[in-house]
Amino acid sequence: MIIRHNILFRLFSYGKYRDRHQIRMRVSLFGARLDFSTGCRIRTPEEWDSTGECVKRNVKGAMASNEILRRCRDTMELVFRYYEVNEIIPSVREVTESYKARIAGLFPRRIAEADFFSWFDEFIRESSTKKAWSDSTRSRMKTFRKELFQFDKNLHFRGMDEKALNRFTNYLRGRFSSSTVAKKLEYLRWFLNWATDNNCPVNPAFRTFRPTLKQARNPVVYLNREDLIRLQELKLVSPFLEKARDVFLFCCFSGLRYSDVCNLRCSDIKDDHIEVTTLKTVDSLSIELNKVTRSILDKYKRGNSPDGKALPCSSNQAMNRRLKDLCREAGLNEEIRITRYRGNQREDTYFHKWQLVCTHTGRRTFIVQALSMGIPPNVVMKWTGHSSYRAMMPYIDIVDSTKAKSMAKFDTLL
Repeated sequence: MIIRHNILFRLFSYGKYRDRHQIRMRVSLFGARLDFSTGCRIRTPEEWDSTGECVKRNVKGAMASNEILRRCRDTMELVFRYYEVNEIIPSVREVTESYKARIAGLFPRRIAEADFFSWFDEFIRESSTKKAWSDSTRSRMKTFRKELFQFDKNLHFRGMDEKALNRFTNYLRGRFSSSTVAKKLEYLRWFLNWATDNNCPVNPAFRTFRPTLKQARNPVVYLNREDLIRLQELKLVSPFLEKARDVFLFCCFSGLRYSDVCNLRCSDIKDDHIEVTTLKTVDSLSIELNKVTRSILDKYKRGNSPDGKALPCSSNQAMNRRLKDLCREAGLNEEIRITRYRGNQREDTYFHKWQLVCTHTGRRTFIVQALSMGIPPNVVMKWTGHSSYRAMMPYIDIVDSTKAKSMAKFDTLL
């Protein structure tokens, strides 16, 4: 039994000015015409070979697009072969549903392999929901997508070989420091691993691609005891700066992130501790109160507050500006060197400590001071919510160096 049919590939122009061109598969069957999207697109009609019904070879990504077209045709031929062998005359609807069911195994979301950026959009949509991304993570990934598009708007998975990865790395090196380049390459691996898991024919070169990126280990900025005393004793006129100082000191003596301090409600405050569920990691923490944190909470105790917030917080940007003003007035002028690499070029920049203080400095201060006072790391981790010692190592190294300097004071005893 033979079912008479015809399969062709044609361009379909769309958009307001008909300047976008999609490749569709047209199947003629029983006097009807069925159109199926292949997901492949080209920029101009000149890139299409109407005789061979394929993308011209000199077009970037042509090999991947033509492979998709071949697989679409072969899949449709398998549909007809099944009905022919079983001597079944299918309806137009049965052919359509059978084809869609088969093609779903090749392209799970019916996004073409060549359409790299449609896959990236799908990655953002799925992962942001499945992994509960924060707004900042979603924003970073959207920014990274723009950078990939600016690098090469015709990217495709098979073309991501070592040569292309090196070109992209050099492109990033010209714009960012080595530490930022490393983060963005990690974003790319994240996406390509996801695409591999979703049956995209990704070039496996990314798995072993590890370029040499010089990175300096910069100092952790925190406030020592003298800095905290200077900040506490600072005479202030502005009520905004006074509130900023109190909230910052609360971070320094509780270990909470600024986002969690802003989210702290009066109902979270118990007799001798506070109970919070962190916004970033969704950890449930119980943090005991001390003299400083208790006095700050008592100062801003607002039982009749309509929003129920425990402390007067401003936006993160406004808070950072006020902190720099506070620390400058307190005389935190210690010089700190920050080293960055752009490719092989080293850049040393010197700052005063007050220029580097931000809301997260409070959390760092808490950890360093707690370890310096001999509090075991596992106890500190219960307060801060850290899940591994690896995240604590930079702070432990600081404390070790502090201990070494303190031991030298015994040299003056005799």
